[in-house]
Formats: sequence, structure tokens, C-alpha cells
Amino acid sequence: MQLAKQLVGLRVMTEVDGLALAELVHQLAKWLEAERKVQYEGRVLMGEKGGFYLNPWENIANSALKNMNIMLREFGMTPASRSRIEAQPAEEQTQSLAEKLFAGVSIE
Repeated sequence: MQLAKQLVGLRVMTEVDGLALAELVHQLAKWLEAERKVQYEGRVLMGEKGGFYLNPWENIANSALKNMNIMLREFGMTPASRSRIEAQPAEEQTQSLAEKLFAGVSIE
């Protein structure tokens, strides 16, 4: 919830972006779970016949991290993507169209 407030405050998220934020949070949760499993079990496992193989949770973690990074860029939450965001500060967005059109015009 705190992340949503920050994104709304930065003017990069509105009420209609809730599903996209949920996807970001879902990918984050999946990545954290998979990383915990990898930490506990190890990145490389030994098979029944003595051969080594990559822990399947490593692939799940990598996939979730890839998806999470896509969503982070969508919200301008990486340095490069943030430089492309053109969100306006609150005071500019509250100015009406008439105020923008007639800014600086004095009627005397």
C-alpha cells in the first residue's frame, strides 16, 4: 500500500493501474519465495544418480525477476525508465485548461 501511495504521489499511477501494481507485487512475492527456497536448498542439487542439476526454483526466481523488472520499468521505477517518465507535479495537474490558456493574460 505504501508503494501505491508513493507512485500516486509521483503521478505515475492512478486508480486504474491497480491490476498492474498487483502483477508487480505478485512477481515480487514469487521471486522472494523462490529465492528463499534456493537459499535453503542450494542453487545446484545432486540427483539420485550423483549428477548435478540446477535447482528448479532458480528458474522460477529468474523468471519472476525478469517479469518484475518489466513491471518496474512500466512504473518508472528504474533509473533509465524514470528518465522517460513525463509525470507532472500536482500543482500543474490541478490547473484548469482555461487557466493554462489564459495564463499571463490580464483583463483590465
